[in-house]
Amino acid sequence: MNWLKFSGYQLILFFAILLLNYFADSYMGSPFTFVDLLVICISIPFVLLIARIIGNLYKNFKTRLSVKLFLSTSAFVLAVIILVSIENIWYEIFGKLLFN
Repeated sequence: MNWLKFSGYQLILFFAILLLNYFADSYMGSPFTFVDLLVICISIPFVLLIARIIGNLYKNFKTRLSVKLFLSTSAFVLAVIILVSIENIWYEIFGKLLFN
């Protein structure tokens, strides 16, 4: 597996985690309720699945750990930049925020 393919997979998975966190966070509130428990029970299998896929990527990518961590960190930062860019473009076009 080459570096670009590894970074692309990491970017997609981090993008999925950030979107899952955004949508799950909107249902969670200060007093712990049944809805909070339900959101946690629904989102944990998705997070565990993504973490398992990331672990398999780390095993299959044969290079030093420092390179893997650098590529993962840069993929996370790029995922955040992409989400912020989408938000800004959406605001410029429609005049309202996409992610409230």
